[in-house]
Formats: sequence, C-alpha cells, structure tokens
Amino acid sequence: MASRLSHPHPADFVVTANRLPVDITRTADGGITASPSPGGLVTALRPVLKTHHGHWVGWNGQIAGDPQDPPVALGPCDGLSVVQVQLDEDDYRLFYEGMSNATLWPLYHDRIVEPVYNPQWFSRYRKVNRRYAHHTAAVAAPGATVWVQDYQLQLVPGMLKKLRPDIRCGFFCHIPFPSPDLFSQLPWREEILSGLLQADLIGFHLVDCAKNFLATVQRTFPAARVAGTPSCFAATASVTGTDGHTSAVGAFPISIDTATVVEQAAATDPESLRRQLGDPRLVITGVDRMDYTKGILQRLQAFEQLLDSAELDPEHTVFVQVATPSRERLEHYRATRREVEQAVGRINGRFGTIGHPVVHYLHGTLPAEKLYQLYRATDVMVVNAFKDGMNLVAKEFVACHTDGSGALVLSEFTGAARELTQAHLINPHAPEDLPRAMAAAAAEMTAHPDAAAARMHAMAETVRNCDVTWWAQKFLSCLLSPKGTSL
Repeated sequence: MASRLSHPHPADFVVTANRLPVDITRTADGGITASPSPGGLVTALRPVLKTHHGHWVGWNGQIAGDPQDPPVALGPCDGLSVVQVQLDEDDYRLFYEGMSNATLWPLYHDRIVEPVYNPQWFSRYRKVNRRYAHHTAAVAAPGATVWVQDYQLQLVPGMLKKLRPDIRCGFFCHIPFPSPDLFSQLPWREEILSGLLQADLIGFHLVDCAKNFLATVQRTFPAARVAGTPSCFAATASVTGTDGHTSAVGAFPISIDTATVVEQAAATDPESLRRQLGDPRLVITGVDRMDYTKGILQRLQAFEQLLDSAELDPEHTVFVQVATPSRERLEHYRATRREVEQAVGRINGRFGTIGHPVVHYLHGTLPAEKLYQLYRATDVMVVNAFKDGMNLVAKEFVACHTDGSGALVLSEFTGAARELTQAHLINPHAPEDLPRAMAAAAAEMTAHPDAAAARMHAMAETVRNCDVTWWAQKFLSCLLSPKGTSL
C-alpha cells in the first residue's frame, strides 16, 4: 500500500507524463493501493528515479478529485515516488478525449481520420498543461532535470521554464511528428511550437520526424535559426528561437526491456497454448490497442482473402487477435471495434466449425506472462499499422523468438521497420501487400527454414543491442551534455 505525502520532497530528477506508472485503487477504508503497471518507459527510468530519489508526475487514471488540489505524492510504490495530477470529467472530455485524441492524435497520424479543431478543447489543453507544469515545478529541486513525455503535454516545457528557468528540460514525442503541411493546419501551431522550443532537448523516434519538426519550425517562425542535421542517438541538430533559447534536436528510437522479456518468455509454455487453440499447424497473431491506426480490420480481411483463395487451410490455421480497449467513448474507436467484431463473426461463420473457430478474438488486456506465451506460440506476427511512432509489439515478438523461430510481417510506416529491416515489410495502403506477405512468411518457414531463422536471428540481435535502458541513457546523456554532467 502506498502512503500519501502531502508535501513531496524536492527531487533532482522528475519525469512528467500523462499517466502514472502505477495503477491506483481505493480500499474500502478509504486508503490507497498503488501497484506497478508494466511498461518499457518505467523500466528504463526506474534506476535513475531510484538513484536520485526522483518523482514521476502524472494522472492516476481516475476521473475524480479536485483538479486544484496541490501535488500529492504516493510513495513509495515499487521504489518509486509518484505525484498525482487530478483530472475531472471536463478535463478528461476536453483535454484528453478532445484535444489530445480527437485533434492531435489523428493529425499526427497523417489524418487517417479527420482531426477536429475545437477552441474549447485547446483552452482546456492549455489549462491542464499548466497544471502539470505547476505540479512539476513544485516537486523539482533547484537545477533539477525534468523529462516531459509525449503529445498530451507539448505546452509544459514552455510553462515550466517560465516557472523554473533553473530547470534542465527534455521532451520526447512518442508518436510521429507530421509534415509541415499537416502541422500547419493546426490553429494553435505557434503556441504549441513555442512551448516545445523551450525544452533543452527535443527527441523523436525517427530522423524523419526530427526533420519534419525542424522544417515546421522554419515555416512557422522564419526568423528561427536551424543548425545541423538530425541523426540517431545524438543531438546533432538545433534550433534557436527569436528569444535566443536553443533547443537541441535528435532521434532516439525507443526499445523494450529485452532481458526481462527474454527471461519471462522462456518461463512460458507455448505448446500448452497451441493445444488450447486446437493444435494448428499455423498460428497467425495480431496484438494492438483497438485503434483505427493499427489496421486490425485490414488484417482480418487479408486473412479472410487467404482462406478464400485456399492459400491457407482453415482446418489447420488459426488467427489470434488481442485488441486492448482504448478511448472507448470516442466514436471513431467505437466504430473501429464494431467493424472488427463484425469481421470476426463473419470469418468464423464462413470458415469455422462448432468448437473450432478460425479467429480467436479477445477485447481485453493480457498479463505479461500470457502475452509472452502467446508470442512464443505464434508462427507469424502481423503488425500492419498505417502509421506508428515505433510499435513495441514487433520488438517484443522478436525478443520472444531468440531461437530463430517465427516470422514478422511489419508495416514500413512503423518506426520499428527502420531497425527490423529483415522483417517481411509491407505497405499497409497497398491492398495486395498484406495477404501476399502473410502467405510468404508462412511459406518461407516451411520451404526455407534457414532463411526464415536468419531473419529472426538478425532482428533479435538488433533488439538485444539497443534496449530501453540504453535508449534512456542516450537521451539523458544528450540532455545533460551541455552541462558536462551525466546521471
């Protein structure tokens, strides 16, 4: 159980993110229980937070409480001190569902659906970002290092620097950054860019995203000075605003806690899961949030096409789709779920038999050990997102197949495709690419097992060499290098 600390101690290192890395529940007697939630980011930053007695500032996931409450630390929880930011119903509806996920999310993902530009949403986005900035400033020690995470908090660096100019601030964008043409459609483009440009280091997954950002700054603020060229794991580019502040810019592709995934996966029994699935010869799997950017419906349609053409045998093939619930009050997400579940029913009605569905579908979340068991039981993993900042499912799947088994079909529009180049790469916008790659991946494992294993071994080496801890160390090293210090 976590204790409530109404006056958190100042910390030399603070992570500020939309969500806390813990799941908060209230006990019957009014107490608070905080249990750690899994995730690569907290795994990477836990050692730094523990060493420097740092704080993680974020929302606890509950729509409750008075948003004006002062910072409250819950700690320790799994060795971490977590500082709550409260969100009420209006905050959740306008800031989170509205501006963050009905405006910024679709805009940054190439307008797969139309963004909505609502001034009331942005006003609340500004207000909530200010709340995060004030909470962060209140718990940061003099000269502290603060690492702000992701698109929900793009105004925080500017607000934080006004409150605490002594702070060293980094910002990382976990989703794609759009082209100048797309970003320029945003009515509040100047304010958002100005907020970001107060960070001392701005990081993206891909060099292309860093280039998009710099080009957008140049278009929006012609007087800004851009220097250098972005590169991976180095701050080789910078932008100096009209106020004289310089932000370093670089690409830092995130990864997974490879050693932990490998260890936990090795303890699972994939054969027992395959028996539960009916001992098929071929298991094809997709694991995603229920999101229109992920291409779940198109994946099911590709599978159906392969069954129709008899390239796959429904008696000996199963498709497993795990879809984690996400943003369920937004219509685009509800529509995506309806379409996916209609497709599952249609395919099972056409090709399944009593007691033997060809599609096994879960709208829910699997614990880590069950997820890794599924990865190990899978022959072909399909990741066909239309746009994705990185996609860690692809890397987790590879880490679960260090023996060289399995095959990965991967969208070229994911960040992971830049590193996992040995995957069966596809253009998710080309209708024939996906079924062709799924069939080719399955066939190669049978006809050319050595070639298939070589692909997986090469990708496993990539994931092993560049894990999430290395990612965090590289970002923080670049953030602190102007001071000549390191964490």
